[in-house]
Order: sequence, then structure tokens, then C-alpha cells
Amino acid sequence: MKGLLLLNIALLLSLSCVFCQNSDFYYTKTSRESNFIEDRLGNIDNYLIANDVPIDSAFATRSGIFDIVFFERYVYGESVLGDYTFSHEAIISKVYKGIIIESYFVSYDWKELPMSTPIQVSRKKLPIESVMNVNDFEFKLLNELGSNLIEDNCKIIIPDNVNLLHDSQKAD
Repeated sequence: MKGLLLLNIALLLSLSCVFCQNSDFYYTKTSRESNFIEDRLGNIDNYLIANDVPIDSAFATRSGIFDIVFFERYVYGESVLGDYTFSHEAIISKVYKGIIIESYFVSYDWKELPMSTPIQVSRKKLPIESVMNVNDFEFKLLNELGSNLIEDNCKIIIPDNVNLLHDSQKAD
């Protein structure tokens, strides 16, 4: 009897997770006065293979004039290989005076070569807003043989209590 109750509870919890899944990206952190390490991004596959490091290390930052802003999501769904899995993905944006000037979509879980396959880039300039449509970024695949892992109509959401325009970067 106790086992049946636990089984029903587990089933209800698993079903509730399916319905509460959200494909939106949420603000997680900012690296102030930073920039990407361009050598890593310019030749990302060679950098990752030569150094045998995770994909997120290609997006490490150094001192600079920008803010690097991270928006992340965890989703459960069908992978490009046909199985179901949890995925950790991010949009990492370079921001200057409240304007996004460059963004990258990256799947932190991608393990197959070439590593650039799921990475997408946007160089569209957009103002920071509390809710932004990812379609507005007009992402393009970094690798022409790549896979688009971004769903239509997903959003970037920044909580009201997060102010991305700190004093040294307020727009003139």
C-alpha cells in the first residue's frame, strides 16, 4: 500500500514537471567591465580540442569595457539524437551602455565534434529590456552544418530587481 502511494506521488511529480517546463532564458549573472577572449571565440573548435576543456571555457572573460550578461535555461526534451534529456543552454550577451551588441547561444551539454555545431551568434544591436524575444536577435549558426536548438517564441526574462545599467554605463 505504501509502495503504491509512493508510486502515485512520483508519477504526479513527474507529470507536473512536464507541464511546468519553460523554454525561456532567465538572467543569471553579469561580468562587469569585461570582454570575451576573442582568440577563443575566433577559433572555437581548435581551442576546445587543443585544451580538452568544456565548451563554457570558450566564453571566459577578461577585463574590458563591456558587461557580459548571462541568460540561462534548463529544458527537458528530445535531443538531436532522438533521446530525451535535460539540457543546460545559455545566451551570453556583450552589452555596452544598455545596448546588446553581440550575443551567443551555446549548449553547455554539447559533447560531439565539432563543438561549434550548436553555437549561434547574433550581432544585432538591441536595447536591454525586461522581456526580449529571442527571435529579435536573428541568431545565425556559427557552423554552417550546425543545428538550431532555439525554439520559436522563447524569451529572455530579466527580473525587475536586476538593474543592468549601473552608474558607469548609463546611456548618455
